[in-house]
Amino acid sequence: MKVIRNKFADGSGVTLYTANPYGSMHMYNLYVEGNYFEGGGVGGVDNAYYTNCTFINNVFSRSVNGPWYLSFISNFVNCTNVVFDHNLFYGSPTAVKTIFLVKPKT
Repeated sequence: MKVIRNKFADGSGVTLYTANPYGSMHMYNLYVEGNYFEGGGVGGVDNAYYTNCTFINNVFSRSVNGPWYLSFISNFVNCTNVVFDHNLFYGSPTAVKTIFLVKPKT
């Protein structure tokens, strides 16, 4: 799947998962390029697997503070060959400062 040259505004983000009737989730060959994430980010799903996923030349902007899930990149735990290359992360001094985050277990 390719996600190319989109704008995700007003805190919207992208949650990446593919459901499997057997209970596991696995995302293969995802390509995310040239997108603008305004106040949002990219989040994985607990207990999902990601293989051959590329995030290149994206802009992640954050202007407000918020809970853990408003981090730029979250919950990519079970990964094989996942690459973040030439992305820009920026925000206000009071915004969330976490770029990569794994959700705490409850």
